[in-house]
Amino acid sequence: YLYMYMVERGTSPDRSALAASVEAARKEHRLQRLDADLRMRGADGGFAVTIDMIDAMGNYNFERLVGMLYESLGYRTEVTPKGGDQGADVVVEKAGLRTVIQAKRYSNPVSNSAVQEAVAAKKFYASQEACVDSNSGFTRSAIDLAKHNAVELLGREQLTDMLMEFNRQPKDYSLLAQVMKPREEEAAEARYERERQASAARYEAE
Repeated sequence: YLYMYMVERGTSPDRSALAASVEAARKEHRLQRLDADLRMRGADGGFAVTIDMIDAMGNYNFERLVGMLYESLGYRTEVTPKGGDQGADVVVEKAGLRTVIQAKRYSNPVSNSAVQEAVAAKKFYASQEACVDSNSGFTRSAIDLAKHNAVELLGREQLTDMLMEFNRQPKDYSLLAQVMKPREEEAAEARYERERQASAARYEAE
């Protein structure tokens, strides 16, 4: 990608030298991740995720964190791709019981559209249960629809309880360091990836 980027701007870098620079940057990035890992482990007896941190997260990383929360409880988890998830952000399974989860990081109460997505996902993934997890609360219509369709709702209080248990469990701190990014940083990375893909497509078309 970097080579294509420089060619587009009229320069012709040496491929070997560029590859060596990229590898050095990757090594530095790995060291930074390790440093973040160690700092988390040593911070006041261990890094603890709080509900306020979740409020500042990006949406996709919240979905990833929800997957980690269930994994710490003994579930096999799968975070679905960003697009085309058919209503399920996370699919978890334990003792043969599969559950689809809609993960909603909202500042306002979650509406019944999230429940509708969970109901659709339950059928699509042939799951036995469906759940909507959120750092917020739920509207009355969402609560009524969930009750009618046997969809479990986990709001801010229940999520806080899950975090307390999660903070006591062993975990992958390097992965957690990636997940706990502010939403501004997550958005910047998404823009970079879109630009990278667009540049690659232009290069292939030439």
